[in-house]
Amino acid sequence: MWIGVPVLAAGLAVLGVWVMVAVAARMTGETNIDPLEQFGIFVGLVVAFIYEMTSLRLSPFASFMIVTFVSVACAVAGDAGHDYKSSALVGTRFFDVVKVDMITVVVAGLAAPLALEIIRRGFAETLFTPAMPAPQAQLVAGSIFGFDYPAAFAAGFALAFVGEIANRFLPERFKNRLLLMPMGIGLFLGLGLALPLALGALIRSYIDRRHAHLYQTGLLIAAGVMGGEGIAGFGAGALTIFGLRYQTGAFFLILLFLIVLFFSWRRYVRLAPFSPGSLF
Repeated sequence: MWIGVPVLAAGLAVLGVWVMVAVAARMTGETNIDPLEQFGIFVGLVVAFIYEMTSLRLSPFASFMIVTFVSVACAVAGDAGHDYKSSALVGTRFFDVVKVDMITVVVAGLAAPLALEIIRRGFAETLFTPAMPAPQAQLVAGSIFGFDYPAAFAAGFALAFVGEIANRFLPERFKNRLLLMPMGIGLFLGLGLALPLALGALIRSYIDRRHAHLYQTGLLIAAGVMGGEGIAGFGAGALTIFGLRYQTGAFFLILLFLIVLFFSWRRYVRLAPFSPGSLF
């Protein structure tokens, strides 16, 4: 029995990808965030709607594969668009950026099963509890098995659709004053994640107005925070697979970080004598 994605659904998914990769690149450029699962959900809902209208059957497995396919394509497109801007700033050839991105996609695809298994085993006790609400995963599941409040979803879609079209006809000084997609991200993330985002935005606004010369320093700090959290969480989860408690693994990573920080500081002092103003 064939349980894959029907040919018609696969064709519609490819058409949807052609549209959504452009949206993903724009969104990444506007906010440095790529809400790839939402692009996948949108295409998945469109395909499901077409199948419903034509009285054809689309299995939950097929819907999930469509959402996954579109999400992965949008992830790659968002990274490529972001790297294109970076290459323009530093003078790297875009061909080289694309080549590296393609290699990374293959390597990440091969490593993904191992990484997912490490996460599953490392966070087995909290993975499906309120401690890890995973709002994106809940959205994907809701798009496949049905939302609790479909009218609310339809209202949000209509509001964003009309608002984006109206934005195109506004005078230049009023355009893009309120970006609806970032606002939507804040809504579905919930207070636990939306408040830190808002706090970061307030800090950024203060820096831009009062200490514009610290922008690059703040940017590096933000990149370090995001990268450090991801590496630390994954590393602590990986260590639990080898028999360490999560708290012990986290303590080990902190100790390792302090050692690296100490040697980096020593090297910095040796190369350039420390002064308070030299940091900025």
